[in-house]
Amino acid sequence: KLLGLDIETMPLPAFKHDPKAGLDPYKGTIRLIQIADKAGSVHVFDMATIPPAIIKPLLVIPCIAHNAGFEYRFFKQVGIIPEKLHCSYLLSRLIEGNGLSLAAACSKRLGLEIDKALQVSDWSNRLSAEQIAYAALDAVLTLRLWDCYGPLIKATGQTGAYKRFAQAIPIIGDQMLVGVGFDSAAHKTMMQAWRDELEPLRGQLGKELGNVNPDSPAQLAGWLTRNLDAKTLEAWPKTPSGQLATGADTLAGMDHPAIATLKRYSELTKQLSTFGVGYAHHIHPVTGRIHADFGIAGTRGGRFSCRNPNLQNPPRDSAFRALFKAREGYQLIVADYSQVELRIAAILANDPVMLACYQRGDDLHKRTAAALAGIPESEVTKAQRQLAKAVNFGLVYGMGAKTLAAYAKASYGVVMELGDAEKARATYFKTYPGIRLWHTKTQAKGFSSPQVHTQGGLLRDFSVENGFQLTSALNTPVQGSGAECLVEALLRLPAALRGLDARLVHHVHDEIVIECIDRDADKAKIALTESMIGGFKALFPDHSMPGLVEAHSGRDWNSAKG
Repeated sequence: KLLGLDIETMPLPAFKHDPKAGLDPYKGTIRLIQIADKAGSVHVFDMATIPPAIIKPLLVIPCIAHNAGFEYRFFKQVGIIPEKLHCSYLLSRLIEGNGLSLAAACSKRLGLEIDKALQVSDWSNRLSAEQIAYAALDAVLTLRLWDCYGPLIKATGQTGAYKRFAQAIPIIGDQMLVGVGFDSAAHKTMMQAWRDELEPLRGQLGKELGNVNPDSPAQLAGWLTRNLDAKTLEAWPKTPSGQLATGADTLAGMDHPAIATLKRYSELTKQLSTFGVGYAHHIHPVTGRIHADFGIAGTRGGRFSCRNPNLQNPPRDSAFRALFKAREGYQLIVADYSQVELRIAAILANDPVMLACYQRGDDLHKRTAAALAGIPESEVTKAQRQLAKAVNFGLVYGMGAKTLAAYAKASYGVVMELGDAEKARATYFKTYPGIRLWHTKTQAKGFSSPQVHTQGGLLRDFSVENGFQLTSALNTPVQGSGAECLVEALLRLPAALRGLDARLVHHVHDEIVIECIDRDADKAKIALTESMIGGFKALFPDHSMPGLVEAHSGRDWNSAKG
């Protein structure tokens, strides 16, 4: 009923000098396929001598691999696809709180210490008996981990959550293989513009800071302490050690004439280091696209993780988003859940005011702005609504007044004095009493049972972390449930797009991006919208909310966001 599955890969001839080619399905290929059964047999197939089609009949049987998305992408490239894939890495994620390597999972749950030295050996030439034995063992271990983690998944009530995530493995695998288009030429021009602006700032900082190195957090913190007024220093964020924080995000949220040059210098330095050369290195030499690594439930809160590079946190600069482009004759269609976190919080808290607002299709930010200002909604200004956005998104997870003031400035450009933030908190919880009660109940429950669940059943156990934290205990059921809605939408997408020249290329938390040929754009937009609405209803069938999904299209990611 279940087979253990593993592969060993080797570089393709054109990339034999690339030490990481075996990890890339465009630069490498499968050398060995290892298949184990529960009767104790292990078969190792040398794909250098046999055609992949020979293996295909075995893959109708459900298989389990460790980090099964890796196996899926290599199988897809050679034209054979397992019909049903389980993942022992994903199982470890649900039970341990974070995914473990095969060796770490075997050590913790099976009491076995596995030597992984041969993992990086040369798999492209004649193989030794030790290499073959090493390869065979990995297929056996995945079955052992299934037997260990399976009962724990059931005991913790996470069967539904695991099935949902496992079903998404091929969909995310396909997305990673497709990748997203990126304008490398425009990116080079942008990087040069950043460098041109940065160079004179270095000289200016030399005059303003003296001998202080602006790239040294300790030196910079000392300079700030000596040169800023007491009020500014009191409000300045601190590191865990008590030193003034000097990162780009901190500087961006602080206003003081003495740091104007430093703020821009820090912003440009971060852009170049994070979104400059690093991004350029990830433009694939074979496809010309970026193929990032997405991790299903890769964060403790249940959201996807993304790396190499992290495409989920691009600069807010519209010019940078415009670098992500569709192929000639195609366009990007972007659909996102409107205010999905606030909608889910309203449901989980059962707040009657917030729920009624969404069920009528009203603007919650305008509703909150009117309450904060004590005016009718018809009189709310754009600035007042912007303030309300900061209050809504900040206070729903239990921010204090001081944190709210800093968050409003850093994220929404809204200046709030501490007294104004305190008044906003009081008004917010008076306006939405269900949210206050939800906070109180969650806090009280945390003393006796430091665990929370998402709507789809994913468990987060704070007893294996650094203890119970109210903000995380409120955040996880909301953001984790939102991630489950997104997964459900992705599960519906292949059938919805069938017959159309359209494919999934990217997603970010509450947003899905597909690339579609021009003639199919209208149909694809409808298919994407309906998939996302269906994904939300799968988790919250009793809540129908107008305006849940908004979809737009354009030649690049920026224009497609409307």
